[in-house]
Amino acid sequence: MDNRTDGIREGAGLDESRLNQDFIDLMKKWSSPALFVVAAIVILYSGRNYLQKRHNARVNKAFEELASVDYTVANPSPVTIAAIRNEYGDVRGIKPITALREADVYLEAAIRGVAPGSEPAVDDEGQSLGRYNDEDLLDEAGRSEMLDKAEALYRSVVESDEGGEGWDIHRLGGAFGLAAV
Repeated sequence: MDNRTDGIREGAGLDESRLNQDFIDLMKKWSSPALFVVAAIVILYSGRNYLQKRHNARVNKAFEELASVDYTVANPSPVTIAAIRNEYGDVRGIKPITALREADVYLEAAIRGVAPGSEPAVDDEGQSLGRYNDEDLLDEAGRSEMLDKAEALYRSVVESDEGGEGWDIHRLGGAFGLAAV
């Protein structure tokens, strides 16, 4: 016959019941604190991820706005670039990049003799005439003012103590800009 009944002994169920009771007591004592610790870890992790996504979105938005002003407009307005610097100055890299770009706009305006941010004149049909309106042209005083503004911005980047070694490339760009002025 079968030997399945050989392993059965009297009172064995009480030992197994005792083990289960110890586990139940342990769970009653520690399950709530353990659950709170796990919940706190999950909340902290989720919060950190949320804050990181917000920060990344702000960085992306800053560079998107700068690119939209810088690359979609033939003659960007330095006022718009300065507004981006003021709004996103705490974003890493925006402050020197916008200062250098604004200085470049002023320098280009002085070289071309056209006020920064101005658009070529158009006829009644909206076609470009290939020239600028007379009020957009700079005289010698206007050119000198543009050069002074460019020099001040280049100098602010070169002499800035912000950013440590990470700003060296921007300081170098500012030094080249000063040399061009």
